[in-house]
Amino acid sequence: AVVSTQSTGWDEECKSSPAGEKYQGPLDTTGSQYRCQNWSSDYPHPHGYNDVGNHNYCRNPGGKEERPWCYTMALTFPIWDYCDIRDCVAGEDERYNYHVE
Repeated sequence: AVVSTQSTGWDEECKSSPAGEKYQGPLDTTGSQYRCQNWSSDYPHPHGYNDVGNHNYCRNPGGKEERPWCYTMALTFPIWDYCDIRDCVAGEDERYNYHVE
């Protein structure tokens, strides 16, 4: 079944908090234009976030960093990089602002 992000209320086009810990959108490129590594893969960079999902979208697992990020496909550096995701605007993006359990 396909679940609409609008019906679940997950952030998709913007982040509802500065850290963007609830961001669930499809951005897969960092602010420096590096393609993101799949979270379920340890190539090219081994890491401990394999349970984030089988995708390469920008995330901020646990809100530990200042904004969404991802491991990069760069073979050397940077190992990871921040993603540029705009902040939600009240009154315009409210359908993306909150996750409803």
